[in-house]
Amino acid sequence: HMALDYDTHCELGADLSAYSSAKQGEIRSACTTAATVLFLVYASPFVAVCCNVVLCLFCFLQGVVLGDINDFNRVQKILKQFVVMVVLCIGGVYASVNLSSASFKLGATILAFLAAAFVVFLVWGYMEIGSNTLEK
Repeated sequence: HMALDYDTHCELGADLSAYSSAKQGEIRSACTTAATVLFLVYASPFVAVCCNVVLCLFCFLQGVVLGDINDFNRVQKILKQFVVMVVLCIGGVYASVNLSSASFKLGATILAFLAAAFVVFLVWGYMEIGSNTLEK
């Protein structure tokens, strides 16, 4: 096994004619893997910022809505927050499906996190509103 030199082997139009066709396929595959890793390294902080923005939005909306659970306006605001979070989850699912064409593992991972977030939103909504209010 030879070491991959990204600048030499992976640049656009790189001359790989000195290698056998099987070795050229291996080099191209390694270049694709390296490019994916580089993308993930640079994209990870952006993904973290996006997750933090969603959490901040949730905390801000939840912090604004304080009061008695028997107050109809509060229940209505909680339901609006819940709908906004579900819409954000659906938007994330759409994005992960589009991302799956580039990286199936990344798309599946994002989809799993969104599914977990959806379950958390369901539990949060039920606990915040309560069964007594839902029965009314």
